Amino acid sequence: MQVDGSYRTMHFRSQDWSTIEVDADNNRVHVPNNNSMLLKSQAYEGDTYAYKPYLRGGSIEFTVDLSTVECGCVAGVYAVKLDSVNCTENTLTTENPQCQTIDVMQANPYGFNMSAHPCNNGTCDAASQCDYDMRDQGKEKYGEDAYGPSGTLIDTDQPFHVKTEFLSD
Repeated sequence: MQVDGSYRTMHFRSQDWSTIEVDADNNRVHVPNNNSMLLKSQAYEGDTYAYKPYLRGGSIEFTVDLSTVECGCVAGVYAVKLDSVNCTENTLTTENPQCQTIDVMQANPYGFNMSAHPCNNGTCDAASQCDYDMRDQGKEKYGEDAYGPSGTLIDTDQPFHVKTEFLSD
């Protein structure tokens, strides 16, 4: 992983019931369907070792291949606030961990969405959640055929690069 212009060795923890593949050059991971991984700064268990970058004024970049993700599914990249009390490494496997998150990417071949879920007062209630209408995101601004299989701007039949900036003044 590249952090502030320097390459850094990162570690991850996957679910106990699944395997994440790492390419031979150690520069890419393949996360299979219905899975997740926690990015770690060191190869130890516990919230202390979760990778916790300072995002304000920075960015996250990655390449994603959505060509095999089906219509009813999404691939996601999430920034999750771990606080060792309400949201720990262990609660990430529960159905409702009440963790504050930023959906850096929630996408399939037909739609791409980003949003923040602040979980006000430690509760991820309806006001903190978002209804995703994946197929309508960006159509008004970019046109009907801009995103998707054979898209004019982003062709989801091919891998593409994503960069999300966290602007600050």
